[in-house]
Amino acid sequence: MILPHFSFIQAFGLRKGGVACIVGAGGKTSLLFQLAVEARAQGWKTLVSTTTKMCIPGCDEFDDIDLDGCGFLDDIPQQPGIYVAGRPVSLSKMRGISEADFLLKSPYFDLVLLEADGAAKKPLKGWLDTEPVIPACTTHTIGVVDIQTLGKRVNEDLVHRLDCFSKLTGAKTGDKVSAFSLKKLIVHKKGLFFHASGQKIVYLNKVESIQNQHDAELLKSLLPGLLVCSGSVKLKNIQPDINFVIET
Repeated sequence: MILPHFSFIQAFGLRKGGVACIVGAGGKTSLLFQLAVEARAQGWKTLVSTTTKMCIPGCDEFDDIDLDGCGFLDDIPQQPGIYVAGRPVSLSKMRGISEADFLLKSPYFDLVLLEADGAAKKPLKGWLDTEPVIPACTTHTIGVVDIQTLGKRVNEDLVHRLDCFSKLTGAKTGDKVSAFSLKKLIVHKKGLFFHASGQKIVYLNKVESIQNQHDAELLKSLLPGLLVCSGSVKLKNIQPDINFVIET
């Protein structure tokens, strides 16, 4: 049986006028730019920024970039494309534009994509009370979970904010990450969707083997009531939640 192919935009139910915040760990930035590339292919203008910090993307990842901190204040883009806005804090990192500038500019774009969480390039994390940073106008909060962390040992190399992670999940240093640990991380009131706004969507990333598929199905079975998509940004595939009504 050949399964139908869905874009990430379709699977998440994103529409023109949407503001999507991406949180979690294990592929946020890659997912953000996958969505941006798909949006450009649909003829959309997409504003890409962050509510925390993110790496300044390479020149092959965008059509234009504005790092003056105002977000294309004097030159609103007219053509479909990927438009990155922020202000540099180092040679490789940037902060986003202010919320006031963001609210002013977002009506001029078809889609806004915000990296709204930081994980120090680690595949799991716990959250401080001030994280993630999600604007009230957000229409979709997409929580990324790295399915390949299942079975790995909990330690500082694997988990950002290990003390917060342990409080949320009960998993201590040296324990193996279990599906129940990831469930707690996702559903805890101060977990993956802390401060979330709009539609909440879990994305189980790095499903790249038969075992990963089994693990993803197990975790999904522990999350009734949540919309859960799974797939691999690296392989550019996604399986939507059957509870979504997909417009093709």
